[in-house]
Amino acid sequence: MALFLDSAVIREVERASSLGFVSGATTNPTLLVKAGHTDFHRALEGICSQFNRSTRFTGDGIALIGNLRIILSGTQCEILAASIKSSAEAAEVLLAGSHHISVPFVVIADMAENSLSQMAIGEFDQKLSQMEALSDNRK
Repeated sequence: MALFLDSAVIREVERASSLGFVSGATTNPTLLVKAGHTDFHRALEGICSQFNRSTRFTGDGIALIGNLRIILSGTQCEILAASIKSSAEAAEVLLAGSHHISVPFVVIADMAENSLSQMAIGEFDQKLSQMEALSDNRK
């Protein structure tokens, strides 16, 4: 799976890129206007499935992703679901069959700073310190 930032803000693209697990960035005309861009053809490189918009218009963006996965099976096409608004939606579209997702920086930050993950890391660090102390005492 590849994770893409959904933004036209250069600072966010740079920050997301520095995290090490973001594959690239996607955008759309609305985000380009909000970010102050004027050369849209130069800024846009592709089009992808707009999950959130599909959900609003059809009522079931998850079904759309699942159907696309079935239709595209046996081809080399991959599904990039965009307009994801939360980490929960990101998980849903991946479980439905999307190969990749494009999300705003706030969702990427939420994924990177999950409180349960931070708690687990803290527990692992504590256990590692205990193991190192025991090892030092045995020397």
